[in-house]
Amino acid sequence: MNVKILAPIAILAVFIAVILAIPESEDTAAPATDLSALQVGDMAKLVVHEEPFNEMQTVFADGEGQPMTVADLRGKVVVMNFWATWCAPCRAEMPSIDRLAGELNGEDIHVMAVSTDRGARAKIDKFFDEVEIQHLGVYRDQKSELAREAGAFGLPMTIIIGRDGREVARLLGEAEWDSAEAKAIIRELAGQQG
Repeated sequence: MNVKILAPIAILAVFIAVILAIPESEDTAAPATDLSALQVGDMAKLVVHEEPFNEMQTVFADGEGQPMTVADLRGKVVVMNFWATWCAPCRAEMPSIDRLAGELNGEDIHVMAVSTDRGARAKIDKFFDEVEIQHLGVYRDQKSELAREAGAFGLPMTIIIGRDGREVARLLGEAEWDSAEAKAIIRELAGQQG
């Protein structure tokens, strides 16, 4: 047989043998709650991390231009959407993020949309008016420093941050965030974080 064919097969066989030989321990076990039944439709793209990570420190601005960090939201489960006014999928997704905020924002959960636009605040306000945003506040990351720290290399991107300020899940791309599955996943993650 041809060596070019055998080499990848041999590597794959060794890889499978190694994986099968590793015993499952508490450290490698699946998360306490299996969310896979809820990960249908757009939520199939959601990556839920086995261990929370990346406690972001970068300063961004609230709607009044006041500096803040993710630590200011500690104690809440945060759904943080990165977007821009020039992003067509962001425009399509934003109404569902707004409806999610209208339903879930409260004591335990905070839904926010962080603009990575470099321009004036008026540009964001115009966008919010055009897509009829009613429940979201304005948050700005004008130099995309927070987005870079979060690893947002495409827009839109949404991360879910646990009460301790560390990321527990992320979804790259557009999604219907007010779907029954999305709300159930967020509520389940909030319950796990309690």
